[in-house]
Amino acid sequence: MHKNLKRGLNRGPAEDDAKTWPGLPELVFLRILGALWPTSDMRHVVVSPARLLMGSYLGLCKIRSSVDSASGLFLCTLFLQYENRSKRFVPEAINFLIDVIRCLSPPRRGDSVGSVRGTPLSRRHEFGQLCIINTGRARTLSVNRPHLVAVISGRESSAQTNVNLLGLAVDLLAQFSEMYKSLEGFVELYEPVLQTLLDIDIDVLSPMLQVRI
Repeated sequence: MHKNLKRGLNRGPAEDDAKTWPGLPELVFLRILGALWPTSDMRHVVVSPARLLMGSYLGLCKIRSSVDSASGLFLCTLFLQYENRSKRFVPEAINFLIDVIRCLSPPRRGDSVGSVRGTPLSRRHEFGQLCIINTGRARTLSVNRPHLVAVISGRESSAQTNVNLLGLAVDLLAQFSEMYKSLEGFVELYEPVLQTLLDIDIDVLSPMLQVRI
C-alpha cells in the first residue's frame, strides 16, 4: 500500500490517473486491522505503520473527485475508531475535513467558483472544483448518511451525494471536537474550523444542514 502511494505521488497527485487514495480493499484491510490489534498502544508493530500510512493519505493526497473525498472521509472514521481510547491528536484528519468542506460547500454570493474563502490551511486542492450543488436547489436537498462504498466504487455522484458528504464532514468535525475538547490548545485548534464553517453560505442549504453546521 505504501509503495502504491509513493508511486502515485511520484506520478503527480493532481493527475487524474494517479492512484493515490486507497480503494475499498485497502480501506477494508485498515478497518480489520483496527478490530484485530490494540489501537491504543503508543507503539505497535502493525497498528503504528497503519496509522502513519493513513495520515500520509490524508496529508499528501489531492482531492480530485467525490470518490477521493469519500475515501478520505472513510479514513477519518477509521481514525475515530483507532483513537477512541487514546485520544491521540490527528492533525491530518482535521485539516482534511476542513479542505473537504471548502471543496464541497457552495461559494458565497459574489465569490467565483474555485475561490478560497478564509485563510487556507492547505493549498493542495482546487477549492470549489467539486461543488456541483446548485444554489437554487440546495435548500430542497435533505441530508442523509452517505453510502461511502457506493461513492468510492464510482456508482454514485450527484448534488445529493455532495450534500451527504458535506454533512458527514461536519459531523466528523463535531466528533473530533468531543475527542479533543480536553486539549490545552483546543481553542486555537478549532478557531480555523469555526472560521471555515462561518464562511459557508448556509442560507442556500437545507434547514437540516444549516442546523448541523
